[in-house]
Parts: sequence; structure tokens; C-alpha cells
Amino acid sequence: RKAIPIYTDMLKEGLASRDDVLDLCDAYLTIGQHEPAFSCFSRVLENSPYEKEALEGLARSADALQKADVAEQCRERLALLSPPGPNEP
Repeated sequence: RKAIPIYTDMLKEGLASRDDVLDLCDAYLTIGQHEPAFSCFSRVLENSPYEKEALEGLARSADALQKADVAEQCRERLALLSPPGPNEP
């Protein structure tokens, strides 16, 4: 909880790195603030549409918000990014 205001201030000041923004998104998700987490992960994906951590976080927050269509889209994109396992074609 203490990290959220710090990351928010860094973001407002333009000092936050991509990892800082992802940490902010994760902090929201961790404390169960799914709406801000959903918005935060969505913003990351606007700039980096194939950011795996953001796709995973958006899927989790979408699940919590009962936005099954968004969660499914994220999982489909993640599947495209993941190489097949040794026993998969």
C-alpha cells in the first residue's frame, strides 16, 4: 500500500520506468484494487502491446472484474507469445 503513492508520484513527474509502472499495477492487483489495476495494465499495453507481464496482469484483473472477453483476449495473445513446449506442435 505504501508503494502506490510513491509510484503514482513518480508517474506524474515523468520519472517512472516501465518496470515502475508494472510494479504500480501489481501493487493495485495485490491489494485487490482491480479497477485501478485494470486501467494501469491497459495503459502499459497501449505502449507495449506484447508486454507479457501486463497481459498476465490484465487477464487477472479482468477475471476479478468479470470481464471474461478481455481476459480471454489477453490469454490468446499470451499463447501467441509463448513458444510451444517440447511435446507440442
